[in-house]
Amino acid sequence: MPCTARLDINFILKALQEGADGVLIVGCHPGDCAFKTGNLG
Repeated sequence: MPCTARLDINFILKALQEGADGVLIVGCHPGDCAFKTGNLG
């Protein structure tokens, strides 16, 4: 996944349904998004 802006809830749900204990989502530092749409900045 190149950017958190592309993350779909269905990816998270599928991971959990298939047995993942959790999902860690890590994004760029606010204001430093390489794709310009994936963080809070």
